[in-house]
Amino acid sequence: MFASKFTRLVGALAVALTAQPVGAREYIFRNVPPAPTVKDGPKVDPGTDPAPPGNEGEAAVRLPFAGQAVRIGQEATLAPQATGFAGTATWDVQGLPPGMRYDAASGLISGAPQAFGTFTIRVTARSGTTSAQAQAGLTVAPALAVAPVGSLSARVGVPFSHLFTATGVQGDARWSFETTASGHSASGGRFGFTPTGIGEISVTARVTDALPGSGSATATIGVTGPVPTLPATAAARVGVPFTMQASATGLLATPTWSLAEAPGGMTIDGGGAIAWVPSQVGTVGVQAQVVDADGSFGVSGRTVVTVAPAPLTAASGTLQAEGKLGQAISAVTASASGGTAPYTYALAGSVPPGLGMSGSLVEGVPTAIGTYTFHVVATDAAVPPQTAAGPDLTIVVTEPAPIVAFSPAATSVLVTRGQPIAPITVTATGGKAPVTVDVDGALPPNLIWDPETRTLYGTPGQAGSFSFRFVATDSFAPTRQTGESKTITINVADPLAIATTDLPAANLNVAYSQTLSASGGTGTLTWAAMCSTGCAEPADRLPVGLSLDRTTGVLSGTPGEAGTFTPLFKIVDQAGRSTEKRLTLVVASAAGPASNALIAAVTTTAEDGYLYLNGTDIRPFDATALLGIANAVPTSYSFYGLHNSRAVVFRYSQPVKFTAYSARLRHITQSQTIVIETSADGSAWTQVHTVAVTATMSGSVNDTDAGGRMITINAPLTTQTTGSYVRVRVTGGSQWLGIGPGGFN
Repeated sequence: MFASKFTRLVGALAVALTAQPVGAREYIFRNVPPAPTVKDGPKVDPGTDPAPPGNEGEAAVRLPFAGQAVRIGQEATLAPQATGFAGTATWDVQGLPPGMRYDAASGLISGAPQAFGTFTIRVTARSGTTSAQAQAGLTVAPALAVAPVGSLSARVGVPFSHLFTATGVQGDARWSFETTASGHSASGGRFGFTPTGIGEISVTARVTDALPGSGSATATIGVTGPVPTLPATAAARVGVPFTMQASATGLLATPTWSLAEAPGGMTIDGGGAIAWVPSQVGTVGVQAQVVDADGSFGVSGRTVVTVAPAPLTAASGTLQAEGKLGQAISAVTASASGGTAPYTYALAGSVPPGLGMSGSLVEGVPTAIGTYTFHVVATDAAVPPQTAAGPDLTIVVTEPAPIVAFSPAATSVLVTRGQPIAPITVTATGGKAPVTVDVDGALPPNLIWDPETRTLYGTPGQAGSFSFRFVATDSFAPTRQTGESKTITINVADPLAIATTDLPAANLNVAYSQTLSASGGTGTLTWAAMCSTGCAEPADRLPVGLSLDRTTGVLSGTPGEAGTFTPLFKIVDQAGRSTEKRLTLVVASAAGPASNALIAAVTTTAEDGYLYLNGTDIRPFDATALLGIANAVPTSYSFYGLHNSRAVVFRYSQPVKFTAYSARLRHITQSQTIVIETSADGSAWTQVHTVAVTATMSGSVNDTDAGGRMITINAPLTTQTTGSYVRVRVTGGSQWLGIGPGGFN
């Protein structure tokens, strides 16, 4: 604190004025009378500080606006305060800023300052002889203003920020914003937001401070960005690839495309090309989104794609290339797909007269010759309907080719060699006259084809199967037509005959079997004995106990009666031709020797052997030769040629009983063995006797075979066998076996 004193004369009275600061740049002035002289006491120094202003009875001026500021150009009112005056005070104010004035009666200072700076204002109040004065500093601040911005720019989707600045701020600046942007943010003078669409954004920044009034500035933010576009509408069809191109303006660089809205399966590539294959009828929405290199983006308007049914297509089967006048064509089936079922069909183009649609079939009978090209037209049930044409069908209608037929109608004929055939006549119908018929292939020898009468005739001279065909050709111009050929097969067979000339004799009550043979004929043969019972002649039949197999021709059985029989045998071939032959069969009586009869004798393998039976030389030896002299008790029989361990088998009419036997062996060597075996059926053999050849056996040297010995063996046998087969064999070496009189019984 400080004090200052100065003195001035007021009238004749000296008054000391003392000023004491009471606030920033505010001073209160008051009259201070000289200190009275006090006798015998302390003196009051006029320079001492007076009591503080506002004491009762003191005049004072107070300036409440001391230290404040006013804004240049803005109306302000300042009210000084006076206290301690006895009457009404008048005012005098000095040092006001230009543009401000005061009211002398009230002391009120008002007006809009026109200059800025710091001004010292001195305010004096007077009432009568009392006055008081105060002074204070008043700051005139510059106008509060926001720095102008002008035009700003932003990009859709990219965060935007701008810092507004202000001048003339007194104290702390307080900011507020008015804007058309949504979702903006503010911090001090910084304004920010993220644009969501293209256009202009208006923002007014307003600033206030400690003084009345505010400053503002309005900025326009131009928001740009990619602007993708698609057609408003589009059309597609089920199953048909659909494409659509998205485009964009306002791009800075190569963008990235995506679909903001799309049906399943729709794609978009880096160039904005949209692809899709619709799978069902309806409407779908499509929106494309593009993102630029700076992150700005745009979404297109919504395209409504209407998906119609799949395109209607028509098809048809294959039509025969050639048709015949008056002959029905092979029906062709038409079909359709896509569109809306059901479908109807019609023919269009050059349709042959006589042809038409029956449901989905192209059919009919051509009634005019010519070349015709037409197609099937399918119509669906959509509103409005779709139509589709099928592929072209072409047919050439001509005269029908001649048709070959036979009379008789058979295509396979069986004839007999050496016998005239029944004439075969060939006919040809259709085609353009005249029609010729020719033979294609080799005819059986001696058969003749007459083209004039179209007849095949003659007597075949060679057996065999002959196939050939008849071909008819008409006179159709420009190209003669060859009709469908027809093949015939003529089977020439040798004459059917029974080849068997004699039947071997049979024995009463002895099993008998003989196969009849035939020649010629064709196919399976069937045998028959023409008379079995009730025949015209008693002997013209088979003996009781014998029968003929119809398939194999085997005459078999056990004769139950003796005599001479002349049955008539018949054979029929597969073609139905037949022949007959009568044969004689003698059945011998059962009367004869009581001894067992020899029926057959054979070797087990082919041998150069022979049999002596009752002194008769039978060679070559086989069962057939033996049958003619069987059924007799042999007085002696020998078999020569039993070489290399082979055997001879004898068959008897009854089981054999051995009583004695003798054997003469030649070229026999020591240690060989004669083996006698029997069997019931000739397959399973039972050994009944063996004889070992020893050195003690008697013998003689065969003069014609040096080194050989002839040994005679006589041995009784009492073994009774159950078999009618006897087998004799010698083990090892090469030898002959002779069985002498007495033999086997």
